[in-house]
Amino acid sequence: MATWRMDGPAASRHARAYSLLSGFTLLLVLAALLVPEYGARVTLRHLQFDLLQNLKPASGEGAAVAIVDIDEESLARLGQWPWPRRRVAQLLHAVASSRPAAIGLNVVFAEPDRMSADSILSSFPRLDDALRRGIEGLPSNDALLGGLLGKVPAVLGMTASEATKNTDKSALATPPSIAWPEGAATGNLPGAPGVLMSIPVVREKVPGAGLLSVLPEVDGVVRRMPTLWHIEPAVLPAFALELLRIALRSKTLSPEFDADGLTGIAIKDHFVPTARDGTIWLRFAPTQRERYISAISLLDGSVDRGVLENRLVLIGSTAFGLGETLATPVDAAMPGVEAHAQMAEAMLTGDYLERPSDLRLVEIALFLASGALIVLVSALGRFVLATGLVALVLTATMTGSWYAFEAHAVLHDSTDILLSAGPLFMATLAPHLLFASFERKRLQGDLERQQAETRRLEAELDAAREIQMQLIPRQFPAFPSRNEFEIYAMLEPAREVGGDLYDFELIDDNHLFFMVGDVSGKGLQAALFMAVTKALFRSSVMRRKRDMDRIMSEAGDELVSENPASLFVTVLAGILDLRTGVVEWCNAGNHEPYRLRAGGPPRKLEMLGGPPLCVMEGFPYPKESETLEPGDALVLYTDGIPEANDVVQQLYGEESAERLLAMTAEPYSAAGITRELFDDVDRFSAGTHQFDDITVLAVVYHGPSGGGA
Repeated sequence: MATWRMDGPAASRHARAYSLLSGFTLLLVLAALLVPEYGARVTLRHLQFDLLQNLKPASGEGAAVAIVDIDEESLARLGQWPWPRRRVAQLLHAVASSRPAAIGLNVVFAEPDRMSADSILSSFPRLDDALRRGIEGLPSNDALLGGLLGKVPAVLGMTASEATKNTDKSALATPPSIAWPEGAATGNLPGAPGVLMSIPVVREKVPGAGLLSVLPEVDGVVRRMPTLWHIEPAVLPAFALELLRIALRSKTLSPEFDADGLTGIAIKDHFVPTARDGTIWLRFAPTQRERYISAISLLDGSVDRGVLENRLVLIGSTAFGLGETLATPVDAAMPGVEAHAQMAEAMLTGDYLERPSDLRLVEIALFLASGALIVLVSALGRFVLATGLVALVLTATMTGSWYAFEAHAVLHDSTDILLSAGPLFMATLAPHLLFASFERKRLQGDLERQQAETRRLEAELDAAREIQMQLIPRQFPAFPSRNEFEIYAMLEPAREVGGDLYDFELIDDNHLFFMVGDVSGKGLQAALFMAVTKALFRSSVMRRKRDMDRIMSEAGDELVSENPASLFVTVLAGILDLRTGVVEWCNAGNHEPYRLRAGGPPRKLEMLGGPPLCVMEGFPYPKESETLEPGDALVLYTDGIPEANDVVQQLYGEESAERLLAMTAEPYSAAGITRELFDDVDRFSAGTHQFDDITVLAVVYHGPSGGGA
């Protein structure tokens, strides 16, 4: 262990070297854990982004996009879904007559209408010929809807599908509206094996069609929405993007690229910036009920159709079992049609979020720079300076993320720094603490040796020992005429006298006062201060009787005036009600007592307590209580018990005392408990010098009817 016996400057140099080594090692480990993109890491990032959105979601005005809702009331009055295409056409006509900028049908008409003439005829082959001819003369509901879709600025929905059997491959091609450059890579775009479209008679004349599908993250939350899809061999637009194209009266969606790939989509003079995979981060608002208009209210004329003029209008359903719901950062169950409405509105107004492709490199650089700064400053071993730096880094990181989000709608990931600052700080300071611990132990050893030299010169210790032993009660049994309790105490002064004490006294016929204490320091001064302490407590008990908290505080305050040497004393004092077994006591810095109960293990009684007497004048020591049952025992002791040591300097400890008390024979005897504990400590410390007083006081409560040995 000679390595640790270096001088102060050498120890500091070694501590700084080890601090730098441990700090930078941990920084590299954290970089390996935090920098790569994987599930748990991305989830933490998304949780931070969700928090930012919840702190400041989108404005939620919903003025640009309206939703015509096939709601529960509409279904109750017009019949359950699916409606005949003729009725859908009526609703579409009602919306179109209000002159909206564009109409999006959040519906896929994947099968022929069962209420069309041809479907009815095939379902009822035995119809009367005249009736059959009448039905054959009726126009097809699907054709009626398809014809109307060709005359209005409408967009039909499609959905990406894992199955290909329902995909019309002959109709699957990049639409003329997407100016996708020949040879441009499509690998980053989201894709699927197939796509579910409306039947040809419905879709063939519609001005636009787009995918309604979304891309939830691994936790099921939708944070990004795709603008383009790659359904082999076609590149297809998202529903909201196609709706925006129709609203802007543009024939073309023009993807734009740089050297690294896709950067966004131009629609006339309007530009929608995207990530490399064609997605956009939405700043969601909670579901905006003010944008919803019931379909039945539009059909029956109870709402002014002028509210839809020049707006983007989506036709969808929030009815139970029809419309899908999506989890978003601000809404756990947002209607799917609402999500598309918010996407269209965001692209129209430009109020969406961005996460530039090169931002991750900036985040990594900030993480490494801040981590290295924390390590370098913490390696100096200046706790306050290092703590302030960590607080500054964390504050700047969180403020920077919020500023980027609030002022520039940029999603900056600060979780790297938030997760690493604390561990780096602790790992770098740990070597300093370790070296300081070894240095303290070395200095403590030197101090103990110096104290041993000093103690041999204190000739007055014999006199102090004699004074001490004459002042404490030594006659046992102490109260032979009382059978409600028994009390026994032993005090073994150290070879070099300290200031332990104990005392007990019947305050009246029903209350027993008892205490143990330990005066700081050694020698004659400590012994005399012990005598003063005992006298003041007896005086206070006689004046205050059973107010234990006032007894403790009053005696402590009086000790301060009788204490020119600035000593202090730990005291545990209590009053036992011999009728009820209730002990009321106060603890001024002494070891907490044990309660023994027949049939159970010893229990250390946790106490609030307060500082030793003479440390803090006027301290209000709390009065605490414990109720004893007949046969219970209390064991009080000073620090000479746990701090007794053996020949190899191992401490006896409270665990050894607790083990001994657990083996104490029942029924309990106050004298037996005290002697057994003393004998066990003697066996443990055999061959060594006793450096501190040892005091034990035991009380066995037999109850008001007696019954003790």
